[in-house]
Parts: sequence; structure tokens; C-alpha cells
Amino acid sequence: GYVADCQVPIASGGGVRNLADIENLIRNGADKVVINSSAHNDPTIIYEGAREFGEQAIVVSVDLRKQKNSYVIFTESGTKKLELSLDTVLNQAQDHGAGEILVNSIDRDGSKRGYDLELFNYVKDKVSIPIVGCGGVGKSAHFLEAMPIGLSGLAAGNFFHYTEHSVIQLKSFLDQNQENIRLD
Repeated sequence: GYVADCQVPIASGGGVRNLADIENLIRNGADKVVINSSAHNDPTIIYEGAREFGEQAIVVSVDLRKQKNSYVIFTESGTKKLELSLDTVLNQAQDHGAGEILVNSIDRDGSKRGYDLELFNYVKDKVSIPIVGCGGVGKSAHFLEAMPIGLSGLAAGNFFHYTEHSVIQLKSFLDQNQENIRLD
């Protein structure tokens, strides 16, 4: 996906299983590597990646669904429920040296209903490292609604891929609404 104000090469997707996978992605031009299932199954990959390539290079991705008033983490592209609490996973990511956390609402992803602001606020209160929020953007105003939370970034894939929106249009909209955004 795209991050509204990010121009850093990021590698993501299934298949980051070990330090060699991280090294391969970085050697091929990624500045950051997003790790999901492997980070939750064995958080030592976070520590090893951060030690070898720097905390700024390691992004832990957390995919969540809301069930009975709490958030449940899923791995393996949303097919496997993780039996760890959100707090545990956030603490593991931060304590093992992740430089950033990407939080994705599975319920909102692709829905165009807007970001899960409750989720973003919850995560922001639990960790001190940068957070990128993801899932649900359908119009430019959704970015505006989420910006006061103070995340380090907001991601939006479908917004740019399946609509007539561009990064330039979004930045112009945010600038017109007095949001501090890098325009170059």
C-alpha cells in the first residue's frame, strides 16, 4: 500500500521467514521490511532483524478483527487466529526492537468506510514507537479524520488503486484543510 507522506522503499508480503529473507529484501533496495506472521510466531526475528539492519528497517504488521468488544489478531493472510492478546503482540514488537508497527483493520480493509479510529487510538496509547494505520479509507476526508490521532503514517492501497485519487490530489486536499503535509 501507499503511505500518504512516505517515499521510502518498503518490502512486504508473505515469505519473510528469517534473517536471510530480510537481508535479501534490503540488498534489493528496500529501506524497511514488513514482517507479519513470522514476527508473531517467533518474535526473535524482530530482534535479529533490528540488530543486523537497525530498528528503522523492521516494521511489524498486525492484522486485526474486532470480535466481542476486543481485537483479535490474525496471521497467514487473515486465515489463522492468533491466541496472543493485542497488548502482548504490541509489547513483543516494541521490546524486540521493531522500529514501527503497521496496524491493519481486517474489518475495514477495502470497505471504504474509513479507518478504525478506536483501534488506532488504542494502539497509540500502548506503544511509544511509530505507528502506521491501515484499512478502510474510501475518501480524502478519512485521512483528515485520522490525522489528529498523531500516527506516523496512514496507509491506503485501494484508495489509490481502485479510484481516481492520486497522492497529489490527497496532499492538496490536506493542505487546503490546514494539515501539515509535505507537498514535494
